[in-house]
Amino acid sequence: MGQFYVGMVTNEASQPSFDYGTVKTGVVGLVVGLPETQPQGTPDAGSFSNGLITIAVSKDKIGNVTTGDLLGDFSVRTYKTPEGNYVRSTDAIDTTGNATANDFTANAATYAVVGTGPELNSVLSRKKHGTAGTFDLNLPRTAPFGIEPRTGGSTGAHKLVFTFADPVAFVSASVTKGTGTVSTYSGNGTPAITLNLSGVTDMQTIEVTLSVSDGSHALSIPASMGVLAGDVTGDRVVNSTDQNSINSKSGQITKATTYRADVTIDGIINGNDASFVGNRSGNKLP
Repeated sequence: MGQFYVGMVTNEASQPSFDYGTVKTGVVGLVVGLPETQPQGTPDAGSFSNGLITIAVSKDKIGNVTTGDLLGDFSVRTYKTPEGNYVRSTDAIDTTGNATANDFTANAATYAVVGTGPELNSVLSRKKHGTAGTFDLNLPRTAPFGIEPRTGGSTGAHKLVFTFADPVAFVSASVTKGTGTVSTYSGNGTPAITLNLSGVTDMQTIEVTLSVSDGSHALSIPASMGVLAGDVTGDRVVNSTDQNSINSKSGQITKATTYRADVTIDGIINGNDASFVGNRSGNKLP
């Protein structure tokens, strides 16, 4: 699997920054070199408060660890400013009882990965387009959030589908930002939970939080969606570019590559969609 690290560095103003990456130890002949960190990027989250360092990195960035895997030679060290990316035990300024051990193995231990709760795969906005079928809009977990251009009808109806790696139990769901209501849900003890929303108003970013459990751990998941009816191109404003996109597909049956243009969700892209967009020209997200 390889050797990985996560780290925090403070600058002269004591401001922290965080990174993650791999560790490589070169070998020349029979001589083993110094461990060298090779930064790969910024973690998903990092914080430093009251002496506690918290760094979150998604598992795909550190070898796709799974439940049951063993993390060997796991250690935590504090170093003064290193020379380049090399890390020497002589640079360590922590007070571990084994501070002179090999660079990355002082007080090292092996830990088994037991899992920390349900694993979310995706969040989707799902709508049925007449007889053409059902089409899903992917909603990224981080900004820029996905924008739903399709009508919610007179009741502001939308459907969000949360999919997980394994079956989960439904705990609760609510709108935590914006205007709308979670009216019903389906799926319990299944890998997918569907939330039916109503009263969702246009020209807003709505946040819905779903709480689930796998029997041992609970997880609360906020999902955000921009709601802008007619924004076919997803540029946060309804204008002539959306009209042009519809006109270029006029007469086509809705399919996976064109469903955003079927804003009236009737299964065909035509003048009804063009009129829908024209009536909303100038609308935009805050």
